[in-house]
Amino acid sequence: MSSPDPGGPLPPVTTVQHGHPDRGWIATIREALDHWLGSPACSPTSSVLGGGAIAAAEAAFSQLHAGRPALLLPAATYAVRIGLQALGVQPGDEVICAAVDWPAGSAAAASLGARPVPVPVDPATLTLDPHAAARARTSATRAIIACHLHGVCADIPALRRLLPDVGVLEDAAQAFGSRIDGHLAGTLGDVAVLSLGPGKQIDAGEGGVLLCAGASLHERAVAAA
Repeated sequence: MSSPDPGGPLPPVTTVQHGHPDRGWIATIREALDHWLGSPACSPTSSVLGGGAIAAAEAAFSQLHAGRPALLLPAATYAVRIGLQALGVQPGDEVICAAVDWPAGSAAAASLGARPVPVPVDPATLTLDPHAAARARTSATRAIIACHLHGVCADIPALRRLLPDVGVLEDAAQAFGSRIDGHLAGTLGDVAVLSLGPGKQIDAGEGGVLLCAGASLHERAVAAA
């Protein structure tokens, strides 16, 4: 069997039945891929070399978020893990997170051998309570995961004021475009994560974006990834 021409049209999708559960999703992805193939590119797409559509997407996300360096990654949960590594989280460290949250953040911390420390949320926003986070801090606290749950921004300014020397990771998976006090989600913490997964504001089927407050954090993230 000959291989399809990489520059030609995509081969037809074969499904077992017309009622295939992924039929709509596959059609959406095919449309996006056809658009991609018809777009000009100066270099091949590569997450390693940073060329083509990968570089274009990273540049676009960076431009949308105050010029913060962006790193495109396979999944948002993986981006949380890489973000924690960039913040220096190691086995035995403690990572403060909200007691009401999607489990990806605590799972990412645990995967590094760190201990997730769940703390209460603000009942008005269901986001991490800054004062509860400050009370939960110990000498082992290395980072905070502050999730903008359901697109409602956590009080990052208060967290940074109450815990000034603890790294803050914004989980903005549900908060692309959200703001607090006029500041865009993803531009408030040391690192931030956006999701490109199903049902998110930008749905690419899968993927995540890590935004870093500066070049040194970005370099550490690239090395970790």
